[in-house]
Amino acid sequence: TIAKPAMRDLFWRRPYLDIIFDYLIEGGVVEKVLLSVGEKPKRSKEACVSDRDKIVYQAYVDMKRLVDRRGGAVEIFFDNPGGDRGTGATAVAEEGKEILRENSQIEYILVCFGDVPTIPTEEFKKVVLEHIKSRRKFTLISAIAGDPFNYGRVVRYPKTILTILPRREVEQMRAGEVRTFGNVSVTKEQIESFYHLNQRIRDGRLIAVELPEVDTDKYGLWAKYLFLEEEDYQALKPEERITVYYPWRECLEHWRVSLTKEQIEQRRRGLGDDKLIVWDPRTDEFFDVKEQGDIGRTEKEREEIGALEVRGIEYPVSTDYLHAIVERNTGLVVMNKEIMLKTIRDLDASNYGRVIEDQKGREIAVFPNEKLQKMNPGENIVLGGRKFSREELQRVTKCRKLWETEEKLYVLERHPNGEYYLPEIAKEVKAKGDPVNLAMLFGGIGEGYDFRTDTRVGAVFENEIFTRKLQRRGVNVSPGTRFWVGGGFDIANIEPGVSFEGEICLQGDIRIKAGASLKNAEVYNYFFYPFDPPDRKRRVRENRRGLDYLVIGENSNLEDTVVVNGNIGSSASLSYASVMGVDVEEGEKVRGVVVRIAPDGSVIRIPRPRRYVPPVPSGVELLDLDGEGKMLEHVYAVTIRPGSEIFTSRRIKAFLTALLEAVAQFGGAKSFCKRYINELKQQRPGALPGFQDFADLNFYIGANTVLGGKVVLAGDIYVDGWTQIHNSVIQNSRVGRNARIADSLVKESVVESSPKAISIVDSAVLIREKLGPGSVVDFSCLEAGTVQEAKQIFPQVREADLLTACVTSGDSIVAIKGTGDDELLEYLQRYSPEVWSGLMELKGRGNLLVDLDAERIQLDGKDVESKKAQWLIEAIKVINKFPEKRARFVTDNVAVILGAGDGVRMRSADMPKVTYLLGSKPAINRAIEVYRRCGFRQQVVVVGRLGEEVVEQVAREYKDIVFTYQPKRLGTGHAAKQAAYLLKKKDYRGHIMVVAGDKVIAPEAIKRFVEEYRRSNADAAVLVASKTRWPNGGRVVYKSDGTLDSIVEKSDITKKMLLCELLKGKRMDGNFSNQEMLEMIRKVVPVEKKAAKMLGEQLWNRLKASVPITLS
Repeated sequence: TIAKPAMRDLFWRRPYLDIIFDYLIEGGVVEKVLLSVGEKPKRSKEACVSDRDKIVYQAYVDMKRLVDRRGGAVEIFFDNPGGDRGTGATAVAEEGKEILRENSQIEYILVCFGDVPTIPTEEFKKVVLEHIKSRRKFTLISAIAGDPFNYGRVVRYPKTILTILPRREVEQMRAGEVRTFGNVSVTKEQIESFYHLNQRIRDGRLIAVELPEVDTDKYGLWAKYLFLEEEDYQALKPEERITVYYPWRECLEHWRVSLTKEQIEQRRRGLGDDKLIVWDPRTDEFFDVKEQGDIGRTEKEREEIGALEVRGIEYPVSTDYLHAIVERNTGLVVMNKEIMLKTIRDLDASNYGRVIEDQKGREIAVFPNEKLQKMNPGENIVLGGRKFSREELQRVTKCRKLWETEEKLYVLERHPNGEYYLPEIAKEVKAKGDPVNLAMLFGGIGEGYDFRTDTRVGAVFENEIFTRKLQRRGVNVSPGTRFWVGGGFDIANIEPGVSFEGEICLQGDIRIKAGASLKNAEVYNYFFYPFDPPDRKRRVRENRRGLDYLVIGENSNLEDTVVVNGNIGSSASLSYASVMGVDVEEGEKVRGVVVRIAPDGSVIRIPRPRRYVPPVPSGVELLDLDGEGKMLEHVYAVTIRPGSEIFTSRRIKAFLTALLEAVAQFGGAKSFCKRYINELKQQRPGALPGFQDFADLNFYIGANTVLGGKVVLAGDIYVDGWTQIHNSVIQNSRVGRNARIADSLVKESVVESSPKAISIVDSAVLIREKLGPGSVVDFSCLEAGTVQEAKQIFPQVREADLLTACVTSGDSIVAIKGTGDDELLEYLQRYSPEVWSGLMELKGRGNLLVDLDAERIQLDGKDVESKKAQWLIEAIKVINKFPEKRARFVTDNVAVILGAGDGVRMRSADMPKVTYLLGSKPAINRAIEVYRRCGFRQQVVVVGRLGEEVVEQVAREYKDIVFTYQPKRLGTGHAAKQAAYLLKKKDYRGHIMVVAGDKVIAPEAIKRFVEEYRRSNADAAVLVASKTRWPNGGRVVYKSDGTLDSIVEKSDITKKMLLCELLKGKRMDGNFSNQEMLEMIRKVVPVEKKAAKMLGEQLWNRLKASVPITLS
């Protein structure tokens, strides 16, 4: 994962936070930046235990790296301990406040989100100056742009007409004179302050629509009118309708009116110059911010909620009216320092109390914070018949206001989702009698990057702004040109008369002279920040060759070219070239070559191969990136570069279309992913409600994958996270984590990759190919290439017999002969780490052939004679028999059956215990039948040394069983661990029942056991029975309250019994002979092998050899 503020912007190619720092610090908006990085992380990566610990730690590291570049201009602080979350957590963090208290020169606080890199310096300055000029304590910055869904809506007091008066009557009123209409009083000055609204109605910019169906006698004159903006009216086509929602549901049947353009004209009411509307003085004044979750995410939710109370508005406000508001919160506020210092949590407010609930969520008491603050450490109090310590009460986070207070503090209340919201400070300020200033951003400025779609759309927006700036400077930009601009670049360094076309990347300090032409060009002058670590500065200086800036000379021409740290002379011409750290002389022509510095310092030129352009296969369709294609970004967290074209098979497109509808019905991607992302990760789309038609669809793209250019995804697709795919076709293939694929066709292939061993496929064709981690294939065509390569390395093996082979690190080969399954090596790599690591140890840097027919392993043609080799052959032979190696789990209930035991007590060396017949059926098959009847539709069977027989017996009756191998017999816990590893690798997140394969339990007992487990909501449950029925089982030890304390194995009990017998004999007779000891031991443990294991081989061998032993 990566912290969102540290993600890279698709236009600026820099982290969001870095861009914001530049706007604020370099632009001179603020003197200091305080960065809230959330909760405090663990001290090191090694100290992180849970996934959340790792995410928090990595987020801190990501942001700390950016902060360190800024020297002392940025200071980090953390949220309060105890799990404060949400945008408001920043405002109540004591660490941040302490920094503010220490700096007496700070007057104003600007708060902005770290994922909104769309507010330039001039806009920041504008809102800060507007706040200062307003003389108000708090300014909330809103925006009207894009889709406001999932943003907080800024609630203003609705436009409310009190009456209509002759203009002359108003003019004749005395200064300060008050008129009362209903229960609202207005002064002459307040009437005149709304001249702008009256004028907007006169000139048609604001349209007053009369609603004759409203009962004005009951609700007043104000209820008779709704207002439309002229641009909304003009955008209406003759046959279309516009729906306007009414703030008070009760006033209007169906609480909305839907009108055509013609109907609007019929109801439209003008305003003559001789008339003035008297508006309620609160009209358009800020009153609240309502979050999407409070309003309702779906139409059904909004209908169920109906209306919400808004403090200061006399009637409950319709949720549909609130949802239709397009003015949204931007997360940007400016406040006086005193407001920040006086903003506290409900947990700290003396007029609030902790809500104490029982285990079923029923309220039993409300304990005032005031009293809690006076309790001493360790002090207890009884509430609702139960004793609570001070520390227990402090951990309660649910609070309620108990009384109003005159104290001027601004209290943020924790929402049911555990978050505090920053905009609610504005509500508190208003409630304390201070007006809130509203400022607005226009033209797409202030758009947050909630989803990858926002990032892509934001890059398009930035590209348009950048293009317009260039054109105003006299630069020629062809239509459709796309720019990517990196750190250190300044638009002022591009002279008039320069021409750009296609895809252009500019990074660093670059000067482009008049007349230069760039088409599909990338120019880099690597730079460093002043506060970068010395080693980075050194590396950058070496790469830059001492260049302070890079020059593209007058009238030069660059087409399909990359320039890194090199000047291009005037009138030079470069076509399909790469120039790395070398200057190109004036008038020089460079075509189809790579020019770079050799290790000895000389300049070398090598041919630059032509890029492969994979053809788009038939049967695929282009995705609409504003429609179903958006699901790749919203649900799968894929980054799609601007201007890209993504094609998929018709079936994948149909699935994404259904996903789009499901997400909309669910109330947005965040809510949908929270519930169903695991099913998608596990490639179980059929588990989603209404998606049964897609149960057999194999499609998954991991988070942070980047798609660019023209990309085709067809057939069965699995692409792990952090992969980059550009201008490529991926068909019926599996691509590993962090792989890089560009200008390539990957068909029916596996490209394994990892963060430590990244595989690269560049301008290549792979068909039925398997690449190991760290493989590099460029400008090549490999069709089942590794098998062919293995044939050359192992000439003694017929190609028909060699069905699986792969390239591993070091470019050496591991091949298997005698398997009928070309997925065997992939299975070993992914799901059998002990076997795979054993092969890697044997292989070293040589080529390894595993010959299952001859039951031998050869390294570079020579037999490997070792116990490990024999053990590996034994293991691979068993695993080769597994029938289902790519199984997916399509259920939330899996039974793990332990069947790896040798059955020593059955006195059978070649027949597994679980295959003994019960009636006419093997014991394990009977067990599987029972578990399926009890709702466990899928099973994982753990097998061992005799696993071939187990697999054969089970597979005769059940074709969909998943097997895993226990390489060493280290007990039932170790066996269960093998299944856990497989389930984890397949990202299974459901319930698991672990059972022994040689026990057949009555279905009624299992059903009752599962029901009790679910009812108790426990993390784990254990099925127990009377020891009279199970004399050889471990003993369950209970605590005094009846809960489980521990399980003591029979072998441990036997050891203690044996020790007692020996000590008893010693007390009675003194020391005795080894033979007598052996007889005593055999009485307790008849099986010699187990006795030796229990006592330890050293002691057992001494007894057998009659070496004297003294008991003490």
